[in-house]
Parts: sequence; C-alpha cells; structure tokens
Amino acid sequence: MDFISPKKIIQSLQQGPYFFSPESVVVDFGAGKGTYAELIVPLLGEKGALYVVDIHKDLLKRVRDDISSPLIRLVWADIERPLSSGLPGESVDFVIFSNVLFQLNKKDIALDEAYRILKKGGRFLVTDWDGERETSLVKKDLALQISSLKKEFTERNFLLIQDFDAGAHHFAFMGIKQ
Repeated sequence: MDFISPKKIIQSLQQGPYFFSPESVVVDFGAGKGTYAELIVPLLGEKGALYVVDIHKDLLKRVRDDISSPLIRLVWADIERPLSSGLPGESVDFVIFSNVLFQLNKKDIALDEAYRILKKGGRFLVTDWDGERETSLVKKDLALQISSLKKEFTERNFLLIQDFDAGAHHFAFMGIKQ
C-alpha cells in the first residue's frame, strides 16, 4: 500500500472495539473535501452528528454539495485559535486529524481544543505525513516526526492505543482521552 486508505482505516476502526456508534458525535478537523465525512456519515444514526471543520469555506461548500446528510454540521474555523470549534467542552465522542497537523504552526492549540471537546473516554485518530520516512512526499521540514507528535498527545493525558498501517508516506494512530 503506497498511500493512506481512509476507507481501510475506518474499516479497521469498525472491526475493533473503537467503532463509531449510531449516536457518535464526531469532529473532523481540517476535513478538506470530506473524504472521512463520506465514510463516517453512513455509520451514524439519527442521534449522531458529524462536525466538518475547516478554514477553507470553498471546501466546506464542496462537502455540503457532495454529501447530502442532515447529520453533517459545517464549521468554519481556524483551529490554530483557542476555542475555535465553538463546541461545548466534553461533548464529542471522536476527533479526527487527517493530513492537517503538518500544516499548522500552532499544533498545540489544535490539540488542546481536541482535548477540551472530547468526552472522557473519547477517542481520536491522527493520520499525517511521516517525516521519519525517506519516502515521504512532503518536504522534511513540513512532515511530522511521529515520536514528537505522540509525545505531545501523551503530555495532554491522552492514552495512545493503536497504530495503523498508513502506507509508505503516512503514519496513523489513535488514542483515548483519559
């Protein structure tokens, strides 16, 4: 597998103990064109919700146009600003950061926001460009060092629980808010 497969990662989550329930409230930070949103919406029930968060209004419009679901809530926000999601504290079951953290100058603020909105026992998934691999297609100074990033999560009282096969250019891991 050369590139990350969001479909395979979501399938792995659904087959393990960390699946999305029909009532899950999910936040996709830096959702882009909605790749994860398209995969997650069918897994949610009437009481579930998916907050698609991005700083690019054109991408939010694309998600709205491409994925018709009353479960999707579009949020225009700069996740490098404190409290930017506007969501209440401890209100979310699952947070996704997919190929977004490498773009941030202030990752710490985005991670703090994830911690703030996640319920105790809430889960997160991180996928991003792997700066520790020679095969990464992103400049070394932009790609992330997985060991440093994992340390930032554990320093915030997240428990790291699983790594995923993310292809030759990415890493993927998940954890739980303790």
